[in-house]
Amino acid sequence: MRLLDKLKRRYKKMRFQQNAVVGKNFSVTSSANCFNTTGKPESLTIGNNCEVCGIISVKDKGTFSMGNFSEIRGNSVVGCVNYIR
Repeated sequence: MRLLDKLKRRYKKMRFQQNAVVGKNFSVTSSANCFNTTGKPESLTIGNNCEVCGIISVKDKGTFSMGNFSEIRGNSVVGCVNYIR
């Protein structure tokens, strides 16, 4: 794995951990991203053993919950203003 890709993955994982509640064995790729404008990390929850390669966006009073053993593949964009489970 190239050093730049490794640093991007570490940064993206840290960003998810700041903006969301994440479970154990959570992984991201360098293309993953999250946007949580609610100001509450509990508005975006990701279960155990999940992988995110796409973009998750939660706005206003939205809530996004991703179950255990799930993944969002590359080039995917999931946006939420109300509720997604």
